[in-house]
Amino acid sequence: MSNSAPVSTRTSRILTALLCAGLFLHVLSAVGVFLIKPESISTTPDPLDYRLAAIQILDNQHFSFAAPEFDAPQLLRTPLYPALLAGTYLLDGRTGLVMILIQSLSLVLMAFLLFRILIRLRVPDNIALLLTTLYLFEPLQWLYSLHTMTETFSSLVLLVLVYLVIVPSSIRGKCLSALFGVGLAVIVLMKPSGTMWIPFMLMMLGAIPGSFHERMKRLLIACFFLVLVLSPWVIRNYNLTGYPVISSSGPFNFILFAGTSETQPDEYWDVVTMASYNGHSNQVWYAYTTNAYPMLLETQKTILEKADMTSLIMRQIAYAPVVWFGFLTKHNEESYGHAYGMIATFIFGDLGSRYAGTLLILDVMFWSVALVLFLYGSVLLARLKDIRWLYLPLFGMVAATVFINFQASWVRVMLPMYPILAIAAGIALARIFAYFQFKGTHAKVRP
Repeated sequence: MSNSAPVSTRTSRILTALLCAGLFLHVLSAVGVFLIKPESISTTPDPLDYRLAAIQILDNQHFSFAAPEFDAPQLLRTPLYPALLAGTYLLDGRTGLVMILIQSLSLVLMAFLLFRILIRLRVPDNIALLLTTLYLFEPLQWLYSLHTMTETFSSLVLLVLVYLVIVPSSIRGKCLSALFGVGLAVIVLMKPSGTMWIPFMLMMLGAIPGSFHERMKRLLIACFFLVLVLSPWVIRNYNLTGYPVISSSGPFNFILFAGTSETQPDEYWDVVTMASYNGHSNQVWYAYTTNAYPMLLETQKTILEKADMTSLIMRQIAYAPVVWFGFLTKHNEESYGHAYGMIATFIFGDLGSRYAGTLLILDVMFWSVALVLFLYGSVLLARLKDIRWLYLPLFGMVAATVFINFQASWVRVMLPMYPILAIAAGIALARIFAYFQFKGTHAKVRP
């Protein structure tokens, strides 16, 4: 891999000012949300679920949304984020303020790591600063940092692993492999959908130069620590259900995506009951409890036996634009692109809703340009012998995120992919600007 380009004193000063401004604004927004709209921290089902689980960890020392008398051990959510949230509740009186402050700090750290990666790949300073700015203040990412949700932390861990491979440091060999295994396990225990990234990240780890023996050793060490960290959680679930399950989210989302009245047996509906506890209602009780998990798997098996695989695959492909662009609709005066209209409404109220349609158009234009730059940059990176085997697994992660969706994933699943998009866009922009600069210089010297 090429050595990184030197960073000028001017660039260092701009970067420092940018990160300080980002830190100030993100912390200010976190405190502002806490003081002005504290109810917004945990209003939708996901953040409310994590909040309930954190409270149960503190009050009853068990992992569930429900109190112990409901006998509903948690399977859909994984335990790491609720455990972290519970720890912050000890500091802020269970308000969520400490967690969103930490997430604000994490965004600034991620921006710094992204800048270092871009410079390492010899992206020009000005382009690296532009992409770092966009990353630091991207509205959807900013919005999710202000909720008690997993997106910010899972993005941070994934970016740190990518950084450790691309940017040389003293962490190499066995230590890097062990950290990789632990990091991948942390991602899965925080965000079960991250399981699909494991093969690609292991490919990236194996792509680090070395003999075949060294590469295999790295992969074995990483896999050992991955299994080691996941084992207590998997054993717990096996004791509850008889299955070595990490999360019920996979079959749950698949049934929502592919199930029909013909493929879902009558017994399946017997366990789909309304459950209410702690002010939280849930119509998918079976997905959260261990006694009904076998029925969940049996229903998934029935659907797969009767499914038209070609039709399922085509439905996945047809839904992919929703993951990249968002829901391209305007509903109730809110833009459903990357939720930018909802963000404007959140901040400005009725005034923000007036411009929902305009924001939706700008959203489509921005992400169309991003798609072109990502694809062009990916082609350029794939042609570089010293970087292609590190980048191609990252390209595979983006493709898997977009196309393996079960119509349950939305644009928020793209948040951990933003650094990968920025890497490709940075390479693409560098090539485009270099081309026009060359044309301009050539025109000046032409007789």
